Amino acid sequence: MNDLTMNKATPEDAADTTQELEDMIEHLKTESDETLRILIKEAIATLEARATARRREAIAEIQRLAKENGLAVNVKKPARKRGRPSKTGPATTQKKRALNL
Repeated sequence: MNDLTMNKATPEDAADTTQELEDMIEHLKTESDETLRILIKEAIATLEARATARRREAIAEIQRLAKENGLAVNVKKPARKRGRPSKTGPATTQKKRALNL
C-alpha cells in the first residue's frame, strides 16, 4: 500500500489494494453501530490532522521560497465570525428534541 502513495504502483498492487478495501468494507458491515461511530470519529480526526499538517507544510514551503527570493510573506488565520451563533444549528435542534421527549 505504501507503493500506491508514492505513485509506484503496479497493476498487481492496485488489485491487491482494491481487494483489501473490499475485505475491509465487508468486515465493517459486521461491526456494531457503536464501533462504526468510533471508527468514523477517529477517521475524521485523522483526516483533519493530516489536512492541518499539509497546510502547515505548504505555508512553511511558501515562506521558505519567498525568503529565498528576498520576499517577506505573512500568512494570517481567517477571521472568526462574530456575533451570536445561528438559532438553527445542531445545539438548538438537540434542545428541541429533548423538550419534546
